[in-house]
Amino acid sequence: PSVLLKGQGNAVWYRNPQHRQCGDIDLYVGPGNFGRAAGLIRGWKEISDEKPESIKHIGFSFGGLILELHREAFYFPRKKDNDVYRPWETRELAREGFTVTLGEGEKAGTVRVPPPDFNLFYIFCHAFHHFMQSGLGLRQLCDIACLLHACHGSLDTGAFRERLEAFRLDREWKLFAGILVDKLGLPAGEAPMYDPGCGKDAEKLLSNIFSDGNFGHHSALPDFSRCPVPLRKIGNLGIHHIMLARRLGITRRQTLRYYAYMWSEGLKHMFR
Repeated sequence: PSVLLKGQGNAVWYRNPQHRQCGDIDLYVGPGNFGRAAGLIRGWKEISDEKPESIKHIGFSFGGLILELHREAFYFPRKKDNDVYRPWETRELAREGFTVTLGEGEKAGTVRVPPPDFNLFYIFCHAFHHFMQSGLGLRQLCDIACLLHACHGSLDTGAFRERLEAFRLDREWKLFAGILVDKLGLPAGEAPMYDPGCGKDAEKLLSNIFSDGNFGHHSALPDFSRCPVPLRKIGNLGIHHIMLARRLGITRRQTLRYYAYMWSEGLKHMFR
């Protein structure tokens, strides 16, 4: 059993699903089925390459795309937050009844997707995480806008607010909501917690998004990927410091959390 995360699962909320460009294919199977599922995929003749395994997933090159198999959908930089979030994620992604049909005619297939209430929180956290780590694409913001527009009448916005406040992401969400309403045209009544007073900081956020580009692809920062390992590590550390310094003026509290996370993960890898 698997759940299609992000990407083409979110495409169903668009007025024309084909407007949502496909990136990676992300399939969640959970920790219990992860080893078995990875073994099955390794046996597919279409697999041309295997990407290194991380705490969340393992990747496979498949038909010109990357197929990422997830044991976890998302993790927070703080262990305390993860311990609170993990049981909820596991429970929500095990729920039945949330399916979409992809493709047409004989090629059509039904696949499970996350429940809308969970999905809204998840795709926001995922987008914000990418913003803090490297860069964010506008299609991730469009996913949030289209989900809100299609489902706003049935979403539990009170629970969404409580969850944001519990993970101290309420102010950061308001900046995203400012872009959704003021720039992408989402009706203000469909954006939970939209605050016109956050417009100036939302503009800062959008400026950072444009300057860095999706996954930092527009960033003018140097590329150390082909350097010897010690130089690459030092160079990447410097890049992360620059990225987090840029975020400091937008979200001080989350920047400090990500700074602590960067050092803790870096030291773990070093001693391994």
